[in-house]
Amino acid sequence: MNFDSMNIENYGKLGAKLFVFIFISEFFFGFFGFLVPQPNYSFYLIVYFAIVFMIHLVSHFMKSGFFYNRFFVLALGYAIFSLVLGLINSWELKDILGDSARFIAPFLAYSLGMVLLRHADFNDFEAIASGIARLLMIFVAINLSMKLYKLFILNEPFISYPLGGIKVEFFLFGYALLMLSCHSVSLKTKTWYACIVFFFISFPILAVSKAAFLVVTSTTLLYFLFFAKIRMRLFILSLASIGICYFVFSEYSILIFDRFREAVILLNAVNMSAGIDDSTFARIIEVKQAIYGLSTSFYYPLQYLIGLGSGALWFPTEDLGHGLAHENFRASGGVHHIHMEWASLYFRHGLIGLMLYILFIGYVFKSSLRLSFLVKKSNHRLYAMLGSISFCCVGAFTYMLTDTSIYGHFSLGLLAAATDTFARTYKNSRLLRNG
Repeated sequence: MNFDSMNIENYGKLGAKLFVFIFISEFFFGFFGFLVPQPNYSFYLIVYFAIVFMIHLVSHFMKSGFFYNRFFVLALGYAIFSLVLGLINSWELKDILGDSARFIAPFLAYSLGMVLLRHADFNDFEAIASGIARLLMIFVAINLSMKLYKLFILNEPFISYPLGGIKVEFFLFGYALLMLSCHSVSLKTKTWYACIVFFFISFPILAVSKAAFLVVTSTTLLYFLFFAKIRMRLFILSLASIGICYFVFSEYSILIFDRFREAVILLNAVNMSAGIDDSTFARIIEVKQAIYGLSTSFYYPLQYLIGLGSGALWFPTEDLGHGLAHENFRASGGVHHIHMEWASLYFRHGLIGLMLYILFIGYVFKSSLRLSFLVKKSNHRLYAMLGSISFCCVGAFTYMLTDTSIYGHFSLGLLAAATDTFARTYKNSRLLRNG
């Protein structure tokens, strides 16, 4: 091995370590947000986003100067356009800057990941998969300890909204689920993986979360259609049938089904009444008023393509009850926050901005799924890593229907970069073998 190849190998290992560190930094700050008092939580979210954003930006500059990936340049160009549009519409400056930064966040992460992993080899990707999985497992272990503490020390109920479940990140769920079929994994490790899968699937019931229920359904369907073998599909169908029968006839089904029923009722007639879920009510009001704001804009019909710009506010005409925190309101009487990500993107960045996100997710999903099948027979760990990225895409896309999952987040951008750089490494290895 010559000096140049040794340097490239060292750069690859260093890039992989930095990749894992930067990937986990977002989850680290987000995870420990529960320690922050509720009145200061909104401020904490702004600070932690700014810190993680600067970590990505400074790391990118230190590794490659002002050279950015073309996807990031495209997203940055459109974000600047939305920023200018927000200034023209006289939205509040802090909201304009915040929305612009959140819009480019996943694309900045993608560009950084492409730089960090440009010299990575198969061993580096294995180290990334193992490193991320181990660190995310620590968060699960802490969550489990907190759940047990609440149950046995604080005597809190086993099922409670919205924090009754043990949270498991999409990547870890997909990775654990796919590694269960690996014959070289020890029984002890498989048991822990099985627990992780159970925690993820049980979260919607324990936290009474309709959003988590939709995510679990979509990711389970992904596994059933693309990854499960015939015997496993039959097992899943049998287990699902038993679970559905038990769930429908149990008292716990009322908790989740009532939230879906209220959402359907509110879609048809938005009237605040006693017993209606405030969270569901607020989300539907946000979407309806955002769409109304678009329809009354003087940019007609361009506003449907370009949105109302970064920082755009919607103006409520109904009493929102307790569905929105007071810090979401502005001096003008408008409201900035929109829970549903697709509505937020469409409202502020138009159909163009929304399609940038959807096409990005679709591209990553297709690439990761294809690559996972290509390496399945030769390297199960890499198969699990790439397959788990497809789980992240499906989970994030589903979560967009009820909350934010990609907008203002970095993890999917980094995983997209891991997918693309792996594709390049895999292609080069095939060329070397054939050459």
